[in-house]
Amino acid sequence: KSGMRSDQYITTVKEEISSVPMLGFIFGSK
Repeated sequence: KSGMRSDQYITTVKEEISSVPMLGFIFGSK
């Protein structure tokens, strides 16, 4: 269950990051 939840969380975070170019740049370079 926790695996599914974290999977959805990661997807949500990626979508959030994608909507913020600056965050995408910062996380993309790490």
